[in-house]
Amino acid sequence: LEIKKISFKIIADGFASSRFQNHKELLKVKNISAEEIIEAYTPKLFVFGTSENRESYGFNLINAAKSRDIHSISLVDSWYNYENRFSGKTSDPLHYLTDEIYVTDSKTIELFLGLGVPKDRVKLIQNPIFKKVVDWKKSNKSNPKLITLQANKKNLPVLTFIAEGWDKLNPKNSLKNINYRLFGRGKSKFRTVIVMEELLDSLARTSTEVFKVLRLHPNSNLDDFMPVANEFNSFSIEDDPYQLCISSTYVLGMTSMLLLEAELLGVRTASILPDINEKEWMPNLTLGTTSVLNCREEIDKFWSEKFSYKEKKQVAYEESDTSLVSMIETFLNK
Repeated sequence: LEIKKISFKIIADGFASSRFQNHKELLKVKNISAEEIIEAYTPKLFVFGTSENRESYGFNLINAAKSRDIHSISLVDSWYNYENRFSGKTSDPLHYLTDEIYVTDSKTIELFLGLGVPKDRVKLIQNPIFKKVVDWKKSNKSNPKLITLQANKKNLPVLTFIAEGWDKLNPKNSLKNINYRLFGRGKSKFRTVIVMEELLDSLARTSTEVFKVLRLHPNSNLDDFMPVANEFNSFSIEDDPYQLCISSTYVLGMTSMLLLEAELLGVRTASILPDINEKEWMPNLTLGTTSVLNCREEIDKFWSEKFSYKEKKQVAYEESDTSLVSMIETFLNK
């Protein structure tokens, strides 16, 4: 938008507010109503993020935009939780439906059409995450001398595990439930710790010797993963995540976006899921491009299986020449 010289404001709340806290165009929503925002900035267009948050401030803005006849677009990054993106606290999955929805794959389009969204209101656009990975690969960035891996004196195969912190919107998603087929060492109910324990115990059972790296999200708290985190050889927080992935022999995790990106980079990936229903949360798991391991036998078998990465043209990786910015530019030039 800055390159195109299109003026904008970032209206943010919650985690997004802290993520963009240093951006000169950030407008925090505290102590200001949706109507006051419209009066102050007279926007021609609203572009909304979507999530499972039933109390999103964005719903106030959607209603305000409708009342002022201001065009609105929503962004949906995947099909997960699609039926809750526009429901708010109501039982109507389309209660806060915007004028258009921009999605990144055909499956999400089909699901919204099934809810009753008119076909001309759902559009496929370029997925910025996939583009970011492709552009990174083309740039031939290579710096294998990561600080995280310098302790690998024996030059062992590198296993990177992508940890996930607590689900901030629904902490119950991070706790053991009745569908779990993995239980860790029996003391923790925290999903990530259970999976970490299963991973480490599988390596021990199968005598698989690797250099173990625990990759933490920048917003994770290391204490949440203790004491089992100390069984890893190294921690990674500040490393370039893509460089870490391509420097790894294996990248394992659960439902992290970085696991999908590692798969796109061509690294051998696997997702350890204590609840097989979580498979629907990510496209690479649903489509099988990332191995899904749901019991101890499957985890143990993973280390002995031969693997050759084959790049596949899948619905999750659909390419579109239409970017979000180009769509915005087209609308504003009408």
